[in-house]
Amino acid sequence: MPSPLTLRAPAVWITARTWSLAAEACFGASSIRTPDGRYSPNAALGLIDSLLDNTPSQSGRPSRVLAEARTFGKDVRVARLHASGSRLSGAGSEASALEPALVWQHHDPFFRLGERLARSHDAPLLQFVDAPHVWEGRRWGVRRPGWASLLQQLGEAIPLRQADAIACVSEEVADAVYRIAKPRCPIAVTPCTPDRTFFNVGTERERWRRSLDLTPEDVAIGWAGSFRRFHAVEDLIHAFELSAEALPQARLVLFGNGSDRRRLEAIASASRHAERIHFAGQIAYSQMPDAVSALDIAVLTARSSQDFHYSPLKLREYRAAGRAIIAPYAGQVASTVVDGEDGLLYEPGDVSSLTHAIQRIATDQELQRRLGRAAAAAESRTGGASAQLRHVLSLIDAHPSKPATGS
Repeated sequence: MPSPLTLRAPAVWITARTWSLAAEACFGASSIRTPDGRYSPNAALGLIDSLLDNTPSQSGRPSRVLAEARTFGKDVRVARLHASGSRLSGAGSEASALEPALVWQHHDPFFRLGERLARSHDAPLLQFVDAPHVWEGRRWGVRRPGWASLLQQLGEAIPLRQADAIACVSEEVADAVYRIAKPRCPIAVTPCTPDRTFFNVGTERERWRRSLDLTPEDVAIGWAGSFRRFHAVEDLIHAFELSAEALPQARLVLFGNGSDRRRLEAIASASRHAERIHFAGQIAYSQMPDAVSALDIAVLTARSSQDFHYSPLKLREYRAAGRAIIAPYAGQVASTVVDGEDGLLYEPGDVSSLTHAIQRIATDQELQRRLGRAAAAAESRTGGASAQLRHVLSLIDAHPSKPATGS
């Protein structure tokens, strides 16, 4: 993994930890290596919590020129850090005795330490891709005038071509990787998945409900994550307001922090039912299974179905926790949730569609229980990261030739 000083997205580290646990079960031992430290899968929980604690709660909107200058400065800084790093922290004599069965490397521009480790020990290299950096930036409206193509070809395409297999979180990302790098190795689609044994516990439901001032009769509708505009959490707030009169026992609970939190709090405070909307703050990831268990209905939101390339980790966490789920009909979500069987789907960006789903599920406890049981069973059938790891290893075994060196 790149240094947590440069790669600060908690969800990425959660995914790395889950893959590391799967590798530990498969090979007997595993560790997460970075240029400035190493972590066992359990120790990674502390790192994830520290990153969550430092999620910004507000952010200004700079001018276009300033935004481009900041992007350029960040790209240069990351490229220099990754290009100058030549060894993994703590390698020493231990690394010389290490014979890895597999090296899993998170894709980041110019980051190639995992590749060096794999080649020095003749081990297969698996590149894991959340999204190609430049490609995703364009979809988010990030401008890189004059240097986007150079960054993509030198920093992304060349490293991707060195992999023995590539794991992408969605079909959309896999298609983008192929167009950008034209790799010769197999590409697998491996959606983000949680540690299922971690998330299906939820033993502190009643304690958490009391801490959230929820009574046994209350129907807790909730969302958990990082507050960012593209999540469109305001749609959930508006849908809750439209549902509130017909659902007097409904309460909306929002877990997390992020750059969009202040705007969302302002929207909630203007609601006629503001007293029933609770911003619960950032929850340590180690406590998230119990916090999610306090919910009766867990919601995933999205602004639109267009360009939806994500593999939402929170969707799989909700499923592993056995929650009744409402999710948008978008991207990978639509092929994961079967509407009416293990969740309810609504049209993303359509508040009335979301409102209808909330009213339908909040008034039917049997439906809540049935959807929750079905969601947990469906998540269990996926086999999680262990099944994904076995699949990738089978692809590598069936395609043993090493990729070409250079570009």
